Amino acid sequence: MRMWLALTVVVLILWIVACDQNPRDEAMTAKAEVASQAPTESPLRAGLMRGLFTYMADAARFENCLDGRMYPVAMEAGYIELERAYLEQRAEPGAPLLVMIEGSIQPRTPMEGDGTIDMVVVESFEAAFPGEDCGGD
Repeated sequence: MRMWLALTVVVLILWIVACDQNPRDEAMTAKAEVASQAPTESPLRAGLMRGLFTYMADAARFENCLDGRMYPVAMEAGYIELERAYLEQRAEPGAPLLVMIEGSIQPRTPMEGDGTIDMVVVESFEAAFPGEDCGGD
C-alpha cells in the first residue's frame, strides 16, 4: 500500500510539473526571442552629426566626418531645412557643403531594391560652414 501511495504521489508531482509547462507559454517565449533578434526602428547613432552634404538630381548624400562613411539621406523629417540651406550656401551645384545636423542613422527602404539600408535621418539642420571640410580647413 505504501508503495502504491508513493507511486501515486510521484505521478501526481510529474503531472503537475508537466501541466505547468504550457505549450502556449513556450510559443510566446519563442516569439519574444525572435522579435528581440529582428531589426528595430531605433536609431543606430543619434545626436549632433557633422559631415559633408551633397545634393544633385534628387540624390542626397552625407559623408560623416566622424568615420568617413557615406550615407544616403532620407527625405523626411527635417530634411527640407537642410536642402534649402545647401541650395543657398553651396559653392556650385553638386559641391559638398560642411553641415551640422541633429539626426540619426536608421534603416530605411531604398528607392530601388528590397530590404533596408542605413540612411541619415535629419531631425533638424543646425549650421553650415561654406568653404570648410571635415578637417576644419
